[in-house]
Amino acid sequence: MPIVLEIKVLKIIPAGLQFSAKFQFKEGAELSIDCPNAASALKKSGILQVKVQSCVTEKDYFIVNTVLA
Repeated sequence: MPIVLEIKVLKIIPAGLQFSAKFQFKEGAELSIDCPNAASALKKSGILQVKVQSCVTEKDYFIVNTVLA
């Protein structure tokens, strides 16, 4: 059963993306991100499959760095 969370994409790089969220993600976690604009920028279609590289606290939210899985 999927869990739907709101994220804010901060940066898109060829290897993945960086986003902020109000929830912490464990390093190595695999996520599916439905963001057509990010997928288009990465020349992908559909839902992005990413793996969490790092997750750091920034005030009242978390900055999550990912790579494409």
